[in-house]
Amino acid sequence: MGLLEKAGAGPLWGGRVLDLMTGAGLTDVTATTYAEAWRGGGDGIALHRHNVDQVADELNGAGVSDGDLRRFRALLEDPAFVVNSYPLIGVCGRKGGAA
Repeated sequence: MGLLEKAGAGPLWGGRVLDLMTGAGLTDVTATTYAEAWRGGGDGIALHRHNVDQVADELNGAGVSDGDLRRFRALLEDPAFVVNSYPLIGVCGRKGGAA
């Protein structure tokens, strides 16, 4: 999480967007969250694999060993391992009472 925040991401922002839109004056604000379960070795879980590969040096610098990363990558290939996708949050609202 720290690496995401250091890179400028707001990993918890999606959970606040409904209140932010209401606070900005929108009405009839609703939110929907979508996520999938991904099985190890599948196409979806490749996103987790690529993300780990992209920040491997930073993870090492934060104390995660190369052995830990190898074991995690192996886990991502194991069909018995299931992990959720990143949640996608969609929010809709009305501005100024427009229909």
